[in-house]
Amino acid sequence: MALTDKLDDYDARLLRVFADNDMLGSKTAKVFRCSTKLISRNLDLIQKKTGLDPRRFWNLVKLLAEIQKGGSA
Repeated sequence: MALTDKLDDYDARLLRVFADNDMLGSKTAKVFRCSTKLISRNLDLIQKKTGLDPRRFWNLVKLLAEIQKGGSA
């Protein structure tokens, strides 16, 4: 099963916004208009789904490349 099969549209959008905001939870939370704790929780859920921690640069790059390749979201 591909990584993108494990991620929904919200996960893909969260990862893109997280990357666009320099991997800062506080800036990402402002875009989503939620708390940084919720962003952190959602990043934890993505890590559980994929086995890759999106807070680590190269893991985020790999996740975004898979999303782009898969055409998700």
